[in-house]
Formats: sequence, structure tokens, C-alpha cells
Amino acid sequence: MVMANMNYERKDFQEAINIVTVCIAEIKNRMEPETEAISKKDIADLLFNRAHYSARIYHEGAAELKAKARADMLRDLRESLELSPENIADIDYPSDEDLGDLTKDRELAELYKQFKK
Repeated sequence: MVMANMNYERKDFQEAINIVTVCIAEIKNRMEPETEAISKKDIADLLFNRAHYSARIYHEGAAELKAKARADMLRDLRESLELSPENIADIDYPSDEDLGDLTKDRELAELYKQFKK
């Protein structure tokens, strides 16, 4: 995660996504029944971070990257919250630095309401 965060700070969001993707794959490959709960929480947290990196591409990236970045962001955020609903507390409502203004984005607002209890 340190490397992913360093790339995030340098605004190399795609490289941050690549690093997190490798981490998720490694956790899934090494998951054992006795560590499954911890592994799923780790995966949820990594997906949450990856969603934020995709959000930055969506908000700051080239026009041709926006549709895929948005789809990736929503998919990763949903999967993260399904695995670890408590991650909802890490979203700054109504306006998140990475995700943007949740009140102006119907899909994000619905996702937020679904998991905010």
C-alpha cells in the first residue's frame, strides 16, 4: 500500500490501481480458510482504495478514460462495501475528496444510502 499511496500522491493513479490490483490477487491466491475473514477485510479495504484511485481518474483524467474509470469506481466501491459495510464510515458525505459530491451523483448517493445505516 505504501507504493500505491506514493503513486497516488504523485497523481499516477493508474500505477496505484495496478499495485492494488496485484495485492488483491496475491491475497486471494494465498487465502486460507482460517484467515478468510481477515483476508476479506483486507480485500475490502484495497477495493475501497482502488475505487478512490479510479475516482481521481474519472474526475481528472482524459475524456476517453472517464467511462471506464467511473464503472471501475462504482464496482470496486460496491464490492468493498458488500465485504465490509463499515467502510461506509470512510466516505466523507456529502462531498468526498476523491469520489466527489455525492449529492450530485445519483448512483453514488444511492450506494451511500444503501450501506449507511
